[in-house]
Amino acid sequence: MSRRKPTHMPWVTPVSCWLLTASLVSLSVGCFLWAVARFDVPASAAFAAFNEARLADLSATKRDSTARVVMLGNSRLKYATLTDDDLMRRAGAGTAIVRIVNNWAIFTDFEPLLESILQTAPTLIVLQEDLLGDGWSFLNKLRHARQYVRWKLFGAGAWNPGVIDQRALQFDTPCSGEVSERAVEQRLARTELWLVHDSDGVAAAAAYRFIERALSAGTDVVVLSIPRSGPMEAARPVTLLDDPPEALRRAGVDVWRYTDPLADDYFCDTIHINAEGRERFSRWLLDNLGG
Repeated sequence: MSRRKPTHMPWVTPVSCWLLTASLVSLSVGCFLWAVARFDVPASAAFAAFNEARLADLSATKRDSTARVVMLGNSRLKYATLTDDDLMRRAGAGTAIVRIVNNWAIFTDFEPLLESILQTAPTLIVLQEDLLGDGWSFLNKLRHARQYVRWKLFGAGAWNPGVIDQRALQFDTPCSGEVSERAVEQRLARTELWLVHDSDGVAAAAAYRFIERALSAGTDVVVLSIPRSGPMEAARPVTLLDDPPEALRRAGVDVWRYTDPLADDYFCDTIHINAEGRERFSRWLLDNLGG
């Protein structure tokens, strides 16, 4: 009789191994997300270098006869105001102006420039109101962390997230959107992807510390409110300047708010002012600077 070969049962992974593996994966993912949430990606070195040169030009102005103004904000400030050169031509020879902006800006974007800003001995610093509350969303932190790791491993040149053309970032104003409720919904959805409003967050705290330093150095500081389209204002009214934070009131920081009606015809999308609106807003701003 032929002997039957023994039948070997296939090896089955114990359930405990799968549970252990799942636990380790979950722990690894959790540790990674925890690290991302607390990892501070450095601000753009390319952004800092480009604007350091502009601040050096400001610092070279005659301090005994020139009012020196530094304005910080996001793309709304860029679209709402004329370029530095145009503003200075309108203001006259006694005023030097540097306007520095970043897309989706939070205050910590400007931290590499803060010492240089103070060293220019500005007579006035204008902060867009959004910088007192906007911070990065977790998704945005994750996106920047991924870009930074990729640059550290494979990048060349200065750290420049998004490979941004720095001159275009400061001065170009292309805009071909629309002003509608649908466009407002789309804009708010994008905003919620990249930003959170946290008046007690890291970025806001950095802004208030800078305000205190500037005031202590004898520099005036104002907070600037920039108009938005009617549909955007209806969807999300601005309340910060209706009830300024106690820190602003204690410091005696002035708030500049454009109160003249600005119809939707003066906007090229839901939040950005077009060329005609830019003329109107800039005239108003220059009147305030002159006052």
